[in-house]
Amino acid sequence: MIWTGLKELRSIKINDIPPSPRRKGDASFHNPKMFLKRFFNRSVFLVFLILCLLISRFFPSVASVQDRFFHSFLKIFSRSDSADLLRQKNTELQIRLNQSEEERASLLRLKSLAEIPPLVGYSLHFARILSYNPLSAYKTFLVNQGSDQGIQKGQGVVVAEGVVGVVVQVNSTDATVLLVTDPSSAVAGEVRPSGARGLLRGEQKQLGMNRNYWMTRMEYLGVFDEVHDQDFVVTSGIDNIFPSGISIGRVQKVIKDSKGLFLSAEVLPEVDFSKLKEVGILISR
Repeated sequence: MIWTGLKELRSIKINDIPPSPRRKGDASFHNPKMFLKRFFNRSVFLVFLILCLLISRFFPSVASVQDRFFHSFLKIFSRSDSADLLRQKNTELQIRLNQSEEERASLLRLKSLAEIPPLVGYSLHFARILSYNPLSAYKTFLVNQGSDQGIQKGQGVVVAEGVVGVVVQVNSTDATVLLVTDPSSAVAGEVRPSGARGLLRGEQKQLGMNRNYWMTRMEYLGVFDEVHDQDFVVTSGIDNIFPSGISIGRVQKVIKDSKGLFLSAEVLPEVDFSKLKEVGILISR
């Protein structure tokens, strides 16, 4: 039986034996639970092998039972290691699947940008958002295109849903975009269908319980202008930043000032700024 045990030991493939926990690149070295499991498996295997050899030496009558048990142990040992490998492969495949889904979503977003109708006098330059700080005093984000790619201060930024903001700072390889919801922004707008014109600025609204959201307010509307809830607001084109007709949002509320000379309107943007990842920058031809 000693020779049988040694043959079984020689028949074990290298891949069937768990690698040393301290081997370079082994994930178990950084995972205490996996380390203990592999150490326990190896220790139990060696102790069991020694016991089998001693029993076969001094108790030949139980050799056949021991032999079958030895084979069963080897199968369990091999399956345990295979299960670890399968879990590792499954994790790797899940990561690849998530990356593929993100790439597919990115392609769909770029496709929607590419389907924006041609704008007279402008070309569209795609850019990816690098960072965005929603807690900042200024509602801005950073894109991965700069002066080296023809980006300049004062250029408009859009997506398929409508106006995003304006480029306010440019470096050689990146640029900062000020969102239309920032109080310091200013975009010339027009109400459809009446044609009433005004200036849109960002505005912070409070929902209570220290919760806020950002929208835009259309100012300097005439007191006799026809403006109603759910009217559509688009760019007027007179600010030389955006061409006319690009969507901004819809009127949510019309307000008359205390002196009764002007109207203002709260406008909810069409763009969901929290989900932006790619944008288009308008470059004048």
